[in-house]
Amino acid sequence: IKQTANQFVGVYVEGNKEKEKKSSPKVIISRCVCSPDLIKPGTNFNLDVTFQNTSKLLDISNLKIVLTPADGVFIPVNSGGTLFIDHIPKGSSVQKTITMYVKPDTQTKAYPIAVDYDYEDDTGTAITAKDTVSVPINVEARMVIGELTVPMDAFVGQPVSIPVNFFNMGKSTVYNVLIKAEGDFQILSSEYYGGNFESGKSDNYEIMLTPNKPGANAGKIMLTFE
Repeated sequence: IKQTANQFVGVYVEGNKEKEKKSSPKVIISRCVCSPDLIKPGTNFNLDVTFQNTSKLLDISNLKIVLTPADGVFIPVNSGGTLFIDHIPKGSSVQKTITMYVKPDTQTKAYPIAVDYDYEDDTGTAITAKDTVSVPINVEARMVIGELTVPMDAFVGQPVSIPVNFFNMGKSTVYNVLIKAEGDFQILSSEYYGGNFESGKSDNYEIMLTPNKPGANAGKIMLTFE
């Protein structure tokens, strides 16, 4: 009689810890929050940064962090641009907060801050690394329509001209400027596209309209931009 016997052998597989230990522990920025959310030139803001030791085996110590803002637009308040963390265990994180001042002439855009690390692993080996965070700055946009000169007398069916001047009185460039007239009139060329406007730039637009009825004719001028 033919018979079959089975035997199972278990094999314990262990990861190559020696190889993992030879690799350097890495520090990353796992979270970065700016407060307030809307940062304006000439004000202070807090930068809350969480630094994480991604290694599952090795601790790190004597972590020095140097923050270098691009173009010098941010100035640390009541401190330098250097942070120090004496110890981060494996897989753990540490949060640090630094207050910075935004220079008044800063324009609207996201500005990078270079982050340089110097630290040691648990064997005392020195390690250096780099990272970057970005901080968005928002400059309040301000477009203004100048005083309108409206004719004292107008007649039904006869066109009149109203010149319109508009200005960028904010500190940032605005985009896709469009001026439009509407109301109880027949309007020739009711829209004018001004394009992009740098700070201090001005332009003008002439509305040609024809009243449709006697008495008060109501209308409005709308200026839109991004």
